[in-house]
Amino acid sequence: MAIAKTQALIQDHELKLANEKKRVGELETTRNRMQKELNDYSSKLEALQTQLAMKELLFNEELRAQPWLRLKRRAKGIFSTSGNNTISC
Repeated sequence: MAIAKTQALIQDHELKLANEKKRVGELETTRNRMQKELNDYSSKLEALQTQLAMKELLFNEELRAQPWLRLKRRAKGIFSTSGNNTISC
């Protein structure tokens, strides 16, 4: 009787072990998928950060250029044809 009880206990533990191995496999699959998604999101974030940095750079360049552009427009207004007596360049 002790042998039958021991065999039943072994079968129970083998079943539990098989279930745990299956669960570990599922968790590894989930971890791999999550790691891939994290890598994808990291790449997208890096691309967006690069775009933002470029937009900030262009914005700052535009801000620096505005006084020059205003001066150029003013100069163009002075030298453009506004009547018969003005000089045009």
